Amino acid sequence: MASQSLWPPVEDDAWHRRTGIRRTRMTSSHAGADEEPRLNLPRSEVEALLQEQIEAGRVLLAQVASSEHSYADLEAYWKQWFRKNVDLLRAVFDNDAMLQEYCLQGTRSYPAGVQGQRSSLLRDVREALQRLQSIHERLSSFEEIFPALSQPPGRGPSVALDAPLFLQSRDPELLAMVERFLHRLGLQKIIAHLVPRWEKQEIAWYELLEGEPHFVLYVLTPEEESRRRGARERNEARASQEAVFQLGFFVGRLSSERVCALIEGNLQPPRVFGLEVIDLDGLGAWRTLLLRALREAGYPLAEKE
Repeated sequence: MASQSLWPPVEDDAWHRRTGIRRTRMTSSHAGADEEPRLNLPRSEVEALLQEQIEAGRVLLAQVASSEHSYADLEAYWKQWFRKNVDLLRAVFDNDAMLQEYCLQGTRSYPAGVQGQRSSLLRDVREALQRLQSIHERLSSFEEIFPALSQPPGRGPSVALDAPLFLQSRDPELLAMVERFLHRLGLQKIIAHLVPRWEKQEIAWYELLEGEPHFVLYVLTPEEESRRRGARERNEARASQEAVFQLGFFVGRLSSERVCALIEGNLQPPRVFGLEVIDLDGLGAWRTLLLRALREAGYPLAEKE
């Protein structure tokens, strides 16, 4: 039954949307690989994500060994599975130590001919699967970041978990991903508002709130371009200036401790004094930083996500 549900593999886009793991460039990295890695997510969630990829790897290994599929298809599925593991390891650990261990392989030769290619592919899948299983088996030895962040009390006045949080974005997938994360944290009243891309908002947009929220969170995506006068380099991507105006409105009305912006990609940070801006990266660090911001705003978040 497992092989039927895991073969053929789920497309990359669908997997990334379901898991909330962001795509990363193969060449990107974050510092501190020589330090002991820590978990960006609760250990139970990391264990489930790794176990799912291990099961998918076992199915892939069996398919390569059976020779029922063309080499081109198997190679494509192998690259897809390997790339998901790269994104996953980048997201769940706070440095690249485990990613470097996973990608490490010695010097090897690749025989010519179809049979030689299949043998090499079988070896590559088996070794990558063994390295992933080794990381999974050692999860109990890694420190969790989330419990450490959950201990200090927030700076703001304590509020209930049903204190309204207003969440807005122009990207439906990012909006859904962040909303799922907030629900997992235990927040009970999330007012999610999707603004269709390139659609201009009316000035009475705030009437959607039906009362003043305790916390405001915008997920900003590239919508416009800007360039300094006389600059020759390429234009910089920036968020909708309407959204930036709204963030300024909320900072002035609620205080900067209760307003936050998540920004995607190489986006020019909004120029709002005191606004906390978090990079919505593929490393998973945005969850840690957002959790900290919510606690400092007074939400009584527990030790787990």
